[in-house]
Amino acid sequence: MVLTLIVVIATGVAAGWEYARGRAGLVRGVRAAQEVRARLAADRIERAVRERERLVALWPGLDLSQDLAVDDIDKRLSGSLEELASHFGGGALALAADTGGRVVSASDRGWIGRSVRGEAWYLDPSTLKTNQAAARTSEGRAPLLALAGPVRATADGRLLGSILLLTRWRALVQDAAGSDAAAIVVRDAAGRTLFRGRDFPPVSRISAATRTSIGVTVETAVSTAQALGPLREATRRLVLLAFLVLLVGVPGAMLLARSTTRELARLTRQAEAAQRTGTPAFAPADPAAPADVRTLAAALAEMAERAEASRRELARQETLAALGTMAAGLAHEVRTPLSVIRGSAEILARAARPDTREAELGDFIIAEADRLARLVDEMLAFARPPEPRREPIDLARAAARVAEGWARGATAAVRLETELAPAPVLADPEQMVQVVLNLATNAAQASPTGGEIRLRTRAEGDDAVLEVEDSGRGISPDDLERVWTPFFSGRSGGTGLGLPIVRRIVEAHGGRVEIESEVGRGTRVTVRLPLDRSSP
Repeated sequence: MVLTLIVVIATGVAAGWEYARGRAGLVRGVRAAQEVRARLAADRIERAVRERERLVALWPGLDLSQDLAVDDIDKRLSGSLEELASHFGGGALALAADTGGRVVSASDRGWIGRSVRGEAWYLDPSTLKTNQAAARTSEGRAPLLALAGPVRATADGRLLGSILLLTRWRALVQDAAGSDAAAIVVRDAAGRTLFRGRDFPPVSRISAATRTSIGVTVETAVSTAQALGPLREATRRLVLLAFLVLLVGVPGAMLLARSTTRELARLTRQAEAAQRTGTPAFAPADPAAPADVRTLAAALAEMAERAEASRRELARQETLAALGTMAAGLAHEVRTPLSVIRGSAEILARAARPDTREAELGDFIIAEADRLARLVDEMLAFARPPEPRREPIDLARAAARVAEGWARGATAAVRLETELAPAPVLADPEQMVQVVLNLATNAAQASPTGGEIRLRTRAEGDDAVLEVEDSGRGISPDDLERVWTPFFSGRSGGTGLGLPIVRRIVEAHGGRVEIESEVGRGTRVTVRLPLDRSSP
């Protein structure tokens, strides 16, 4: 009896000690994971604000902003402001105000004529620096981020007013942080709450905070009960099991305890390593470990994998955002002078006598201007892809439209073979035709004279599948992943925007694009979209 009591006390003490060690290690691991999530969320929010700053600094320099110099504002400036606000979805409002604070043009026409000088977020244009955007955050039930840039007359530098962009912090954070927004809080430099996710624990939490260069602090958290639940359950079961095994033999209980604590110690070391390096990596638990420990290890490994995937996706989105902003600005600046060049060339070509050098040069300039105009259109399509207008369609019909146009065009050098089975989807018909046409055009450009392109559609499981396959030169393994990078092209004269545009359209419809290629054997591109099972 005395021996049993001693063993029971010793088992309780050992379990309590191991629980304390495991709890400390688990808290460190969870906090390290929260630090990674906080940094990622802070980076996304900071980049979202910086992108708005760049555009607000750019917009006052556009020629359309000079319309502030006259009282009669036409629809051009409002259209430009609608375009600015559309970059950031429904949570943004773009305004053009004169020096007195009266709104003379807006993305929402209901604001025209209102005075905003007395608003808490208003920024006096006389205090703003040229080619820069100033920011201000307002309080209230719906905190706003206000950005403003001054508009000055091109001729004499006179201050005409300002371009303002208003974004609700809730919409900004939800758009930038995505699914992680539910568990974060954003506060300004004074500690006021700008955004609070619905799942952010009010009390008893394990949290981490990151301060950004834009003056806000991002905090992520998980409730203590949720984080320590598996450990508490594992400890409870361990103690119960220890008492049961005590009836059979103390050695068995000690062996099980050692196995559990060994796995917890390993997780603790991995958590400490993650805290030092900032990159969490958790290996699977020993198959002989208790189920709760394996579950905990698997959850930490999945959290680490998602953090790394989020980091890679953030880097890709940052690159696409920068390229999109550059493309949009360049396209706006190029389109007008390009139209002037083409119109002038048409006038010169008509004035020249046929079959002369002047007529030939005029036709050459017109052809090159048309080619550059198509490039500008592709750049704009990549920079600001329109929101898809979804309706029930069949991928087979979209492919058939392309095939019919192919048959009528001068494309006899490459044959197009079709195998079209029904593949219903909810999608934008014109964007689906653009996807098929881009892929077919790429395949034709990669195929030799007399080559063959195979165009197929079908339903496969839960996917509607589109395949475009050629027998051309193929893509090297080094270039296979680079084909999705904007402006990368494997042929002379290519824009490098065809496949990135396809990927953007497909991902906007909830699908994915896969590519397989072998040098000298050809390439196959497969598009998978959610199958519309509501269609007859």
